[in-house]
Amino acid sequence: MKKLLCVVRHCLNLLLVATACAAVPVHAEQGFPTRPITLVVAYGAGGTTDIMARALAQSMSTVLGQPVVVENKSGAGGVIGTSFVAAARPDGYTLGFGTSSQLVMNAGIYKLGFDVDKDLQMVGLVAKFPLVLYASNSVPHPLSKFVKAAFAEPGRFKYGSGGNGQIGHISAAMFMKQTGIDAMHVPYRAAAQVLPDIMAGRIDLFMDTLVSGSALAKEGKLRILAVGGNKRNVSAPDVPTFREQGITTFDPYSWTSVFAPATLPPDVVVKLNHAINVAVKSDLFKQKIQQQGGEALAPSTPAAATAFADRERSTWVPFIRASGIKSD
Repeated sequence: MKKLLCVVRHCLNLLLVATACAAVPVHAEQGFPTRPITLVVAYGAGGTTDIMARALAQSMSTVLGQPVVVENKSGAGGVIGTSFVAAARPDGYTLGFGTSSQLVMNAGIYKLGFDVDKDLQMVGLVAKFPLVLYASNSVPHPLSKFVKAAFAEPGRFKYGSGGNGQIGHISAAMFMKQTGIDAMHVPYRAAAQVLPDIMAGRIDLFMDTLVSGSALAKEGKLRILAVGGNKRNVSAPDVPTFREQGITTFDPYSWTSVFAPATLPPDVVVKLNHAINVAVKSDLFKQKIQQQGGEALAPSTPAAATAFADRERSTWVPFIRASGIKSD
């Protein structure tokens, strides 16, 4: 609680700065951009979000003719980095590389010091990454047999996550609700800590990205029961989707976008959106997204990106609040 209060106090301080900046009108700079742009990643270096942000930044730099520099500002499940962008001057030189956790899930979990709708502006969608349901080798398979076994013995199965309120926890909880399964959630300090216990059979299930455990599945150390998406993933063509297996209302994925402080000048938004759409088509970005098991959501428009985020929040925020899901 003390940690959360510090985060909230920090966010409020940033908003005071943002309010002061808002009092001074921001106009589009002649010939934007004329200097480096900062792309804020609200998580640590080395993860999927950071890898994709750096690939996008490098490709955007080529399009814009100015460096796009990634800056990691991690903490509080993405709240610190998002708050920083919300409080920044809306001139196009401070952007955020957003995730579904930052722009959707956190709105249901935290009392944020900023309003996602009013203080942030979507610039463009980037990519989405299907989530998969990992299982220990002792869990009945295929998915239909697991569901039948779970119904027969409520509370028998345990699912792990990288922590309370993480996307793997929330997505798995949604799966349990939609299938009517009674399973116990076991939070870990990080998602990587769940995999050894899955392989050892101490945990039965785990919802995460394809890249996190697909190599272990190929080695036979665990199983993948299902993958999100309308069609099978090219990185795991032998794994059927949830929809293929009769769970037609559940399609888990994480997604990324670029966002900015509100009131960004329209011509700057248009130029940045164009850079994103071109960058996602670059060979570098295509290579990185394939390695991470994702697919492009670009090209998109700022309006389409905003509508997409709104739909996501309308689905997940009420579920999170009704379920009483809290962060660690």
